[in-house]
Amino acid sequence: HFKEMLAGSVEFTSEPMPTRPDGTGIIPDLVMSGQRSPSQGHLHNLVIELKRPTVEIRLKEWRQIEDYARAVTADERFSQPNVKWDFWIVGTRIDPEVMRTLNRSTQSMQLDGDVAEIRPITWAEVVTEAEHRMRFFQDQLNTEASSTESGLAYLREKYAAYLPPSLATPQGA
Repeated sequence: HFKEMLAGSVEFTSEPMPTRPDGTGIIPDLVMSGQRSPSQGHLHNLVIELKRPTVEIRLKEWRQIEDYARAVTADERFSQPNVKWDFWIVGTRIDPEVMRTLNRSTQSMQLDGDVAEIRPITWAEVVTEAEHRMRFFQDQLNTEASSTESGLAYLREKYAAYLPPSLATPQGA
């Protein structure tokens, strides 16, 4: 049903999903991929496991995302040069036992050198980061709008004779 709704806009692979060491498949909630630059040939993948806002990221949940990461990095289909994997698990809070497994400076766990990074994230961090980005874009749009208006005012003051009639006078004047 879901696959039919997306037909034509999303490519689905017929390849089987990577499996854990016990043979069970992994089914992440969200997978995104993108290239930094076609000329560099770097591919960056993000795999996200979403937990309900009431679920704390404990060792059980942490092992789930770690299993995903290990399954993907062990699968030769995904073991390519210039490919980076980030695995995030999102929950309401991060248990101190999980925090002890992380690198203190990066608040994440590295696998296979720098091929894969696993990071627990709280819903509060996701929302706060989204709010910061939204405010940044709002500020930029307001700055550009006022910059455009002040720029046009300067042009009208100094070079009104050279402007086309539609720009020579302010709108609504």
